[in-house]
Amino acid sequence: MNFRTPVALATTALFALTLTQSSPAASTNSGLQSFRTQLALRVKPGSGLGSVRVASALLGRYTRLSPTQAARYASLARAFSRRAARQNQLGSAMAILIRGLSVNYFKGVGNYNPKDPSFVRALNVLLSSIPPGENTLPLRNQISNQLIQINAVNGGTEEDAQFLVNIVDNSGPSPVS
Repeated sequence: MNFRTPVALATTALFALTLTQSSPAASTNSGLQSFRTQLALRVKPGSGLGSVRVASALLGRYTRLSPTQAARYASLARAFSRRAARQNQLGSAMAILIRGLSVNYFKGVGNYNPKDPSFVRALNVLLSSIPPGENTLPLRNQISNQLIQINAVNGGTEEDAQFLVNIVDNSGPSPVS
């Protein structure tokens, strides 16, 4: 039997995912390996923003399972999304990933605290990948608005919203003027 076929790889990945979901004591490395396998199966180079949305959904699912590893998951999702997105889509790809991370992170933690160091690290991993360019400012505004909406849905305060906006404004490359 050929174990390198897509069906065999998908079956193996689903089995690994089942193990990591059912075992609370599953090691971090097996979760990261399972996440990497899922990304490799579903996010193909040059496939565009559709694949980035798939990576965002996977990022959300795995972040919900293990919020403390969010920065590692975000780093892997960023790497695969960079390959999937076209050069002029990198900023939009990061915005999609940030939304997936932000929506699902606090579901895994159980309480809303945007100042959580694990969340801030993961957010900074993705924000640092926004390419510099003329469209950086509108993109950062879009990401800030997304985070403000997520803050409102989760019952965050105005101070929390301002904290999130400051993270977006102060991280990543500076806008090119």
